[in-house]
Amino acid sequence: DVPAGRRDVNALAVTAFRDYLTCPFRFYLRRVLGMESLDDLKTEMDAADFGALIHDVLLRMGQDEQMRTCTDASRLAGFLHDEAERWAAERFGAPLPLNLRMQVDSAQDRLAAVALAQATEAAAGWEIVAVEHPVEQTVEGLRVFGRVDRLDRHRDTGEVRVLDYKTSDNPQPPEKEHLKALSDQTPDYARVVIGDHEYRWVDLQLPLYAFMLGAEDSRWAAVVPGYFNIPRTADDTRVKLWDSF
Repeated sequence: DVPAGRRDVNALAVTAFRDYLTCPFRFYLRRVLGMESLDDLKTEMDAADFGALIHDVLLRMGQDEQMRTCTDASRLAGFLHDEAERWAAERFGAPLPLNLRMQVDSAQDRLAAVALAQATEAAAGWEIVAVEHPVEQTVEGLRVFGRVDRLDRHRDTGEVRVLDYKTSDNPQPPEKEHLKALSDQTPDYARVVIGDHEYRWVDLQLPLYAFMLGAEDSRWAAVVPGYFNIPRTADDTRVKLWDSF
């Protein structure tokens, strides 16, 4: 019952490759047929909403000329907390019901930890040069596109890194989020040899970002990918680079 034209895949978001590597059938349902679950009984933010709150607030930080270079963690935390309040009020009104109030408070706790980590990064010489940067390349006739959360450059060394914000409560190094041990069911297209070991791809997000940024600008050819982990535990909030990339 599905028109043939809807089965064509001419463009893919960078994040869609993880879906395919996980399960081609569910990839087809979601990315080709556009199927999604609906819930009209939702009463609080789900994981996607919570992540959107964090991402949007950090986008505002990266767009603010003073905040993007701020080394004062307290001042930075105040800005992030105010932006979180504004984000919640725009979407849910005011005053917030108790369950949403608790979720926003939780987000602000994480943002306080981000402020400390970000102030440390800024003091160490890292400067935010772009946020929500669009990338796009055509690969074997397929348009691949995405948005980079953040690009940093070190003011002294000139090193460039691409960072993706991660709000998972169980933060993993970027290489472990992209590469896993082989299994008997690993298809050929998911296999990759690195050094003397063979792995299977479970995600292509950061490698594709690095590839597309390098193709866009030669100054970014040696970009180092990584995560800015923002878990529930404040002590684990930090930048984690893929050093062996």
